[in-house]
Amino acid sequence: MVKPISLLIFIGLVFCQNTPIAVFDFENNGLDSFAVKQISTRLESELVKTGKFKVIERGKIDQLLKEQKFQMSDNVEETIIEIGMFLGAQEVVYGSIGKIGNYYTISAKLVNVTSGEIIRASNIDYEGDINNLLRNGLSRIASDLTGVGDYKSPTHKIILSAESSATYAHNRAPYFLLGAGSCAMFPIGIPLSFLYDRFENNNTAFDTNDPAYMELTNEEDRRIYVNAYKKKERSLRKRSLHGTQAYCLLFYILLVSLVIDDVEDTPVE
Repeated sequence: MVKPISLLIFIGLVFCQNTPIAVFDFENNGLDSFAVKQISTRLESELVKTGKFKVIERGKIDQLLKEQKFQMSDNVEETIIEIGMFLGAQEVVYGSIGKIGNYYTISAKLVNVTSGEIIRASNIDYEGDINNLLRNGLSRIASDLTGVGDYKSPTHKIILSAESSATYAHNRAPYFLLGAGSCAMFPIGIPLSFLYDRFENNNTAFDTNDPAYMELTNEEDRRIYVNAYKKKERSLRKRSLHGTQAYCLLFYILLVSLVIDDVEDTPVE
């Protein structure tokens, strides 16, 4: 039988709204070590701004390296992935940076810690000083790794605003109660909840008095906002509904496993 605690961790990761990632210091090829640290830290901020990632604190990485005494010199990529798994990250970001004359060369990878697969990669050559690199170059890398395009563009800002409003509205509607209720009526409740979810997805509520929506004067911008709002709301609703069901089913599994263990431990007379 699969360990219940493993199921709990898996479910928690699956229903996390932003992907937890760990960003590691880039391999240094000729720069000042402080500059490399600043570049890695700035990349963390740029990735957070995309609205797609939850970045694990750098202090936790340093603490784990100190406590577990990982040897980064043996096999850097495997060690980074292993550390990411220890930290509960789904993905890790690492790479290298070098400088030739006035050119900075940066290579970065976004890697799945479970499969070791490279999800996305970014390679840029940047001419200029390090200040401009921090302001402009790292946002390009974040865009490449996220796959959202230019997240600083007006369109993406509208999408992020809509998603934020949808999240706020969703948090005020306890859909998790629906998930718990359907699980309590198992096995009839869960199939019915899927039908409800499918029906409700076609009737996503949207308040045209939404302040952020009202600030938009362009009809195309308003259309983008509404579509992004509804898409985010549907996604959150599914997470709340089916995420609660997953935890509820885990409770049933725990209960059954305890009963089975109790039966096996009962002495036969």
